[in-house]
Amino acid sequence: MFGKIWRWLCSFFVSSNSPEVKIKSLAKYDVIQLYKGCSSNVHGCDRTYAPVDKHWLLYPYYKYYRKVLDGLGINNWAENFDCDDWARLYRDLSMACHHAANGTTEGIAVGTFSYKKDGVYPHMINTAIVDDNKVIFIEPQTGLELILSQREKESCWAVYF
Repeated sequence: MFGKIWRWLCSFFVSSNSPEVKIKSLAKYDVIQLYKGCSSNVHGCDRTYAPVDKHWLLYPYYKYYRKVLDGLGINNWAENFDCDDWARLYRDLSMACHHAANGTTEGIAVGTFSYKKDGVYPHMINTAIVDDNKVIFIEPQTGLELILSQREKESCWAVYF
């Protein structure tokens, strides 16, 4: 039963729209190095990661992600589906798309980023390594790219890929 549901969810993704940037994959060590100024607590289980096409992540993928959430009846923040749930689903669903598109690396360079928003409030968002190995931050509840202050970056306590 779960397999049928999962295939149905993945059917929203058009596999011809590959999430990968056509550049060299990154080793786990390289991913960790890109976050040196943010956190020393960077985790990843895969050996290699594909940088992601920024346009794909912010537009077609986000539209797909919202369609999945809408299909589940999730439209906004709730006590039982808060920021960490939004961010983890965003990351995990991007990995499913990477798999559905026959990605060439073990992982996709989309992760979760736990930090203190405005230097005060605990919050979890997404981070990705995109074109030319640039690190970006995304608010999964809106799909918008965020520009974090240096203080916010330094307040990060965990990055998970």
